Amino acid sequence: MKRPHVRFTVRRMMVGLAILSVPLWGLSLLVRAGSEHVAFRGYYRRIERQLRAIEARNPPGMDPAVWRDAVGWAQTALANICVTPLGIRNTEMVRVAAELDARVQGEVGAGTLLWFWDRLGRTGPQGRGYNRRHRIRTLAPMLGEALSRGPTPGPRPDDWTRGVQEIAHACEEVYYRSGCDLDNEKGPPDEADRLLDDLGRLLGEAADPGTMTRVLDRLARSSEYGRGRVVQLKSEFPWMPPPELSKAFSP
Repeated sequence: MKRPHVRFTVRRMMVGLAILSVPLWGLSLLVRAGSEHVAFRGYYRRIERQLRAIEARNPPGMDPAVWRDAVGWAQTALANICVTPLGIRNTEMVRVAAELDARVQGEVGAGTLLWFWDRLGRTGPQGRGYNRRHRIRTLAPMLGEALSRGPTPGPRPDDWTRGVQEIAHACEEVYYRSGCDLDNEKGPPDEADRLLDDLGRLLGEAADPGTMTRVLDRLARSSEYGRGRVVQLKSEFPWMPPPELSKAFSP
């Protein structure tokens, strides 16, 4: 029996190579994706270690429970924003890790965590959306805690503590009722963004005697609900700054 004669032509060789190239191309993509994911997890763990180190450096005078919760929220934000290299490129993860490294070389405090939230918010739409929905949950308690360590107008200690806690709760309530679409990940800055920025700035000024007045003013300017919430607070806690000290608030 004669063996079948197979004639190799350039055309057949090209077709064969094309057929072979498809699985090889797919395999190369899988290898590349796998290596990128391994690198991504390495950068993620680096940032995670930095946050654990920050948690161990409780700022002087700050309530350790508030600090632990604030760092915990930052760790949760990292886990929800930096999920895969499909959402955030490895080059961006490298930048975040390097910038955080530089930040923690000196003292750490509330400003460090607010910077971290802002930085995650600038990694892309997913980061901005998560920032808008959840950043207030770490900002408001830290603001309340900072105000509690500021100069007091003379109420009983228990009344002072309760009043400052109510201000912190009001910050969250007013923010979530600002009327803004907090799921909007790509729109221009709105009242939600401005309120976060303003409250973050006021957190840095918490030691100033007039900061509580400015916080209440800012809440009152935010919305009709914010105005009513401030009226309620000033009615419940008469020692809070009276209306005449607040130029932006009119009863």
